[in-house]
Parts: sequence; C-alpha cells; structure tokens
Amino acid sequence: MDTKIEIKRFDPKVEIKVLRALNKVLRVEEESISDEEAEKKESVFVMDPSLVMGIIALSQEAKRIIARFISKDETRSIPSFDYESNGNVKVNVGYKYLGDAVNILKATEETISIEAKSDYPLRLSNKHFSILIAPRVGEDI
Repeated sequence: MDTKIEIKRFDPKVEIKVLRALNKVLRVEEESISDEEAEKKESVFVMDPSLVMGIIALSQEAKRIIARFISKDETRSIPSFDYESNGNVKVNVGYKYLGDAVNILKATEETISIEAKSDYPLRLSNKHFSILIAPRVGEDI
C-alpha cells in the first residue's frame, strides 16, 4: 500500500506575492530549516532583523514558505500576550512596519484581524499568518 503525502502550497501567484512581501521584511537564511522541518513544528516563528516585527506561520502553507527565513540555529519562541481589554486603546507603531504587515497578510486573503492593547505589540492576523509589531515608545512617538 502506497502512502500519499499531501503537501499544501499556496497558488503560485499567491506564493510570489507572499515571498515579495516577506523579502521586504526578512532575509533568506543560508542555513535554513527545511520545509519538512517547518511543517512538523507546532509553531513557526521568525523575527525581522530589527527585532520590531515577529511573524508566526499558522497554516501548513505559511510554515512551508516561511522556512527559508528561519536559521537552523534559531531558538526564539513565540511570545504570548493577553489581548483582553476594556475601553479605548492607543498603540503607536511605525507606518513602514504596519504597511509591510498588511502587504504580507493581504497577499493570502482579504480579511485581516487586528488586536491591540496599550503597551502591547499590535497583532494583525489572518488564517495563514499572525504578525506582531512592537509599539513605539518614549522618544520614538
């Protein structure tokens, strides 16, 4: 009996859009994890070089595509935040990072969920990616 393994992939046009958006934020690692390693992990997470934006792959397609940006030596874990909030919320984030995050998300689907809480990273997500953007604080505002 043959075992058939299904590899989930984005449509080629969508994949190109996602890669273009990710390449603006991340750099491809010379020694990256394999697609298979990424798909086996419960969660796949990568930070941009400036440590302002964290990208979490939620779907198998996203894990496979983001693998090339994760070093084999990567040891970071996904930070967890409680976004339960009452009342008005104000979060200051850099326009460039917000634009880059929206471009990554809109490449895969039209609907974007936004979660915010004062002094917490802004979280933008869809069914494939969840992106955390560190708030601007102090003199940066």
